[in-house]
Parts: sequence; structure tokens; C-alpha cells
Amino acid sequence: MKSFILSIFSWLIFSRTYADVYVITYATFKGKTGHTAIALDNYEILHYEKIVDSQIVSRYDTLKTQRLTYFDLWPKEDSKMTILRTLPPEYNLLPRSSSEQSITIESLIEKGLPHRQGYLSDGILRIKTSPFQDFILKDYIKKLIDEAKPFNTRTYNCTDFCLEAVNFLTGWKVEAKEFIPMHRSNTPNKFYKVLVKNYKVEIVQNAGKKVNGSFIRERLIKGIFKKKSRK
Repeated sequence: MKSFILSIFSWLIFSRTYADVYVITYATFKGKTGHTAIALDNYEILHYEKIVDSQIVSRYDTLKTQRLTYFDLWPKEDSKMTILRTLPPEYNLLPRSSSEQSITIESLIEKGLPHRQGYLSDGILRIKTSPFQDFILKDYIKKLIDEAKPFNTRTYNCTDFCLEAVNFLTGWKVEAKEFIPMHRSNTPNKFYKVLVKNYKVEIVQNAGKKVNGSFIRERLIKGIFKKKSRK
């Protein structure tokens, strides 16, 4: 058993197989707050044996399952004063069990978040990684969740959580700050645009013009007008 575990660990380190990480953007647009999430490819390790020079040799290979492990952060309670308050956090690692519906790129685009019905993704960016990088990143994200840092729109929000994970994974020093009254904060729209413009990412789903607006204009100003139009 010990030799098997060492073999798997060695394979994870030296494997050239890609197991991608995805940054998912829900644009701040027309009064919507917006959101950022991160997901990792799941894969199965296939073990087989073959004969090399008359000897039986173990080999390992990777098969992507097309299913994702999805992480995000929300405030646990909704509040009209969310921007001004520090709130208890709701960290998600989904699916929570094998009995829950699988999450895929297609489901995020066509059906939306499994825990926020109808909230369809606007943009998805892919970062190429290895199984070993994913293994380390997943452990790092779980540690962030265990820390249970409180949610605050201006100082530690959904984008901060994902940005922290991306910087750990890549060694990049990404910042995506824009002005939100009395503070410069990382925001979903800015994070998406900075990654596309300055870093090696692949666009899986193009958010287009939805991410062009600032947080103040799209969330605060248009949010106020949207409420008035409903009265």
C-alpha cells in the first residue's frame, strides 16, 4: 500500500496531463451585485500494468470526468446594507456529496449555480494546470474555508477569496481593485478583465460587454434606478 501511494504521489508531481482550473464570473450588471467562483477539474487515476523488457511495469493515466469541484463565498445573510457591514460567511464546496447533482461547465452556462437557482454564469476562464497543482490548490482552498474569514464587500468578498486561490496557484500577483465608496476593493468585473488582459488564460465563455461597467455604476446607481422603476 505504501509503495502504491508513493507511486501515485510521484505520478501527480511528474504527470504532464492537464487538469484545469476555472474562474467563473457572474457580471455586476444592471443592478446585479455580481459574483466570482472557482472550480477544479475532477479526474480519475487509472492504474494498469504492461510488459516492458519482459517485466511487468505499473503505469498510471488520467481520465477527466468532465465534472467539477466548485468553490465560492457568499454572505450568509442578505442585507440591504451588505456593502457597509461585515457579515457571517457562507463558504461552499460543491457538490457536498456524491448524491448531489454533478457540476459541469455546461451546467454552469445552461442551468446556473446549484445553490442559486437560475443564476447563470456570464464568463468562464480556464487556467491550465497539472493534477499535482490541482491537488495542492484544493487543499489550500479547504484551508481558506476552515479559516472562515468573515464576508465584507469591501475588504474580503467572493472575488478576494478566488483571487487568493489563483495567486497561490500561479504565483501571479493579481489585483482587481476599483473604487467602492471609501475603499478600493476587488470586484468580479475587474477580476475578469485583468485576467483576460494581462495573464495567460483561455476564454471558455466570453462575458463580453457585461463586465465593462464599474461596480458603482452597475450595482449602486443602476440598482437604485431599477428599484424606483418597480414602484
